[in-house]
Amino acid sequence: MSDSAAVVRLTVVKGPAAGTEYRFETRATCVIGRASDCRPRLPRTDKRAARYHCLLDVNPPALRLRGLGTAATRVNGEEIAAFPGHAGGAPAGRDLVDGDEIRLGETLLRIGVEPRAAAPRGGPEGEVSLPPGYEALRELSRAPGRVVRLARRLPGDDLVDLVTLRAAGPGGDGDAFLRAVQRLRGLRHERIARLYDGGARDDGSGYWLAYEHCGGGTLEELLTAHGGTLPPARAVAVAVGLLDGLAYAHGGPGAPLLHGAVAPSNVLVTATAEGTGGSPVVKLGRFGVDGAFDRAGLAGLTRAGATTATAAYLPRTRLTGHPEPGPEADVWGAAAVLCRMLTGAAPRDFPAGTDPLLVLLRDAALPVRQRAPSLPQGLARVVDAALIDTPGIVTRQATALGRALADVDV
Repeated sequence: MSDSAAVVRLTVVKGPAAGTEYRFETRATCVIGRASDCRPRLPRTDKRAARYHCLLDVNPPALRLRGLGTAATRVNGEEIAAFPGHAGGAPAGRDLVDGDEIRLGETLLRIGVEPRAAAPRGGPEGEVSLPPGYEALRELSRAPGRVVRLARRLPGDDLVDLVTLRAAGPGGDGDAFLRAVQRLRGLRHERIARLYDGGARDDGSGYWLAYEHCGGGTLEELLTAHGGTLPPARAVAVAVGLLDGLAYAHGGPGAPLLHGAVAPSNVLVTATAEGTGGSPVVKLGRFGVDGAFDRAGLAGLTRAGATTATAAYLPRTRLTGHPEPGPEADVWGAAAVLCRMLTGAAPRDFPAGTDPLLVLLRDAALPVRQRAPSLPQGLARVVDAALIDTPGIVTRQATALGRALADVDV
């Protein structure tokens, strides 16, 4: 069940904004610093505070602090390390509890948690049991809390990608996640890998999802096999197809259905990799599930642990958006995937040893012709405009970007 009664309060106890309180009842991320898009915002005149000082990853009643940049961040008088945190290069972070105090320059913040978390969230041990009616054939991929297997639906020979998800702890709203799964099952579009079924395991071990099996791997793998890029005409055809699927999901009845993680690794290629005009047949995979799992509070404190791999295809509004961004973030993600197909790289440069979240907050996307000078100027102008995300995303509708790309001479 849900931890919806849990509340996290962030109170300014010292500094110019003393007495101000920020209240969090649902999943949230807040960036604290002197920059105008920070919340809370530190005094512009405080030279001991950074423009982007730290990030709070909130999943009531749990929360984690991650330092950004080089300015000192202290919790209860103890300085916490900024990225990379230690010699292994893992992102810095510290779990916070009720009564903790955070010192950022001349500002002192106090954490309040109601009810108090009995212990830090830790994932239950063991595998998620497989649902009845499926025969697992082989494992396709594995990540913390997630296993993807090729499976057969019984009776019969239909192949599916069977995904099992393990909650990061005892909290979270499983019912909200299952309601989201039911909405996502209704998606029917040729550019969206179909979600056939899903549910919670009766033994409480976790959740499962059965997806259409595409058979041709991911777009990331396809790009690797083709030397890192695709010819502009093929890349544009792929992007237009993805945008068509996004427009369908964003424009249906009720609230827009968001993918939330558009990236080459989440774009699937069918077993018949060549279609009309020589374009690879691609579909958006795992549509909306990662975001729904996170919003339901089941993924734990994942945002403070973002790495270059996870930040590379995110718009900066994923960190600064209040409230969290909508369909426009998916549109930006599709433009970022197109940038990868055209140039062989994600929109931003992420130098080794630099916090990827700080890069995301601070640096703009590079012009695509800086990496690929031979790209047609008209195409470059459309892609560069679609990758603007400061202070907000400029190209906000999938249909608008799809039409602009379709009109480009490549």
